[in-house]
Amino acid sequence: MRRSAALLLGLVAIALVGVAWLQRPDHITAGEAVRAATGAFRAAGLEDASVELRAVADTYDPGDEQPQIEVWKTNATLEGGTVELWLSREDGEPVFLDDRTPDGAAQLLTDDQFREIGDHFENPALGRQVRRNLLVTLAAGLILGMAVLLGVDRQVLR
Repeated sequence: MRRSAALLLGLVAIALVGVAWLQRPDHITAGEAVRAATGAFRAAGLEDASVELRAVADTYDPGDEQPQIEVWKTNATLEGGTVELWLSREDGEPVFLDDRTPDGAAQLLTDDQFREIGDHFENPALGRQVRRNLLVTLAAGLILGMAVLLGVDRQVLR
């Protein structure tokens, strides 16, 4: 009886770890979108960019009968105007970047800065999930250790 309970406990622990690692990460939060946008501007060398602390939920329509993308709209103030960066709510990937001056006559970013921001990708939700899964794995390891100890015949230990 004791061994079957220990085996069941071990199998449950392994199953929980498998389920945890196979789950898709949650969507990023508005705060994480602001941090990701700040990271994108810093990656482009724009240390003086001031990203607004409030991201706004919206949808982006890429056209060509492609599905709409749920996004977080972020704004950063630079010398000369405001740059809008829209990040996918699913994973924080940049999907739209508008760096036109208020009159629309020029762009605020150089081509290299525009490319750096557009190519910058950080998924804070993935990091959050990996930390959670490492804790689940550690807990399962402890449970497995206990299951092994429970399953060992006491006569062998004496």
